[in-house]
Amino acid sequence: MMQRSDKEIIYESIKGHPFFKGVPFHEAKKLMDECVIKHYEINELIYQASQPREGLLLLLKGLAQVYIFAEEDKLEALEVLSKGELIGFPSLADFLGVAKSNKYEEMVRVKALEPCLGVLIPFSVIEKRWEDAGVRDYLLQQSAMRLKDIYTSLAEQVKITRRTGESDRFIVRVQDVMSPLCALSEQAPVQEAAVKMKEHKCDVVLVLEAGRLTGILTKSDLVNRVLAKSKPYNLPVSQVMTKNPLTISRLEFYYAALTKMVLEGYKHLPVVHEQTGEVVGTVSLGNLLRKKNESLVKIVRDIEKINEDNLPSIKQVIYKILDTLINDKVPISHILEVITELNDRLAVRCVQLAVEHLR
Repeated sequence: MMQRSDKEIIYESIKGHPFFKGVPFHEAKKLMDECVIKHYEINELIYQASQPREGLLLLLKGLAQVYIFAEEDKLEALEVLSKGELIGFPSLADFLGVAKSNKYEEMVRVKALEPCLGVLIPFSVIEKRWEDAGVRDYLLQQSAMRLKDIYTSLAEQVKITRRTGESDRFIVRVQDVMSPLCALSEQAPVQEAAVKMKEHKCDVVLVLEAGRLTGILTKSDLVNRVLAKSKPYNLPVSQVMTKNPLTISRLEFYYAALTKMVLEGYKHLPVVHEQTGEVVGTVSLGNLLRKKNESLVKIVRDIEKINEDNLPSIKQVIYKILDTLINDKVPISHILEVITELNDRLAVRCVQLAVEHLR
């Protein structure tokens, strides 16, 4: 049994709710005694994935988010619920005996986005009130509203996706554009690396020891570090590779990868599993640019080479890059990161020119 204060809170909050409307006072009180008041703090889980549902939670205060770990513990929000809405609605199908739980429903979780107050209405109460036409009409109305919201949300996502153009940058992840893993051991000769590149039609091989990434070797490395210096072809790749390369998660988004590569000055990045760290492939700047943003990379390189004569033109080019990123609907966080880095590099170059002028 609940404390009297809790029972009073429930009664005042839901006495006019369709579940109890029109019920004699003493019967309504008995039904309310079966209900449980629930308090949740920010980010507290309201429902765990695969948790058996005991009833429907009527949200009296606050906001709650329904989400799933769609792929390898990557959070994807489904909807946000507010005051007056029901949580645990899909479980009503099980209560009615018209559906069974599926793997997607078992992935669903609900958490509080802000302090929440709710009332758990057990299925035992719903069952006792099921014959009331008002209750059934209310649940039908809630179902129709929820379905409408889902379709509206889906339509918006499709609209955004189409608006972003050929690469669908809001939803494309690194794993969608990466190349298959091409790897060899540290002791493999550089000639074997060249053969692998030819066979796999790639410009890069990763170096692994006992499954652990230790280095990366590109076609440019073979030219600059082996051929140009007349080194033997049986030289172990460990002597010419770039050690401990920067990596990126396979679930990072398209423009996060592009930003990282452009600002750090890399043409290739090993792609790893975000949980295990296992290397699963490589992503190249060429995969990401698709020729459309080649000017962005060129400007980053040219900033370090500018002189007093072409300095004024660089500012206008940065503005053009900003305009391109905005038109491509790139997330604002990435735009800010790219433009800030370009301006910082420009400022450093200006200081260098000033120092050279004083000498």
